[in-house]
Amino acid sequence: MGAVQLGLSGGELLVRDDLEMIVAGARRLGCYTNLMTSGVGLSAARAAALKAAGLEYVQLSILVWQAPS
Repeated sequence: MGAVQLGLSGGELLVRDDLEMIVAGARRLGCYTNLMTSGVGLSAARAAALKAAGLEYVQLSILVWQAPS
């Protein structure tokens, strides 16, 4: 049966210099790819590079901190 999906999560993967290579490698193997991120370090250029590498889905987590009243 094999793997059909590569879910990239844990820590902040956008700090990896090789993230696009990982995504491209997974796509070459026929895997659906998705990234779960806080978005820290995500620029328009990085988003375009990840899309070009074959990234299909991004889940963006938004954390809002509010001081106690």
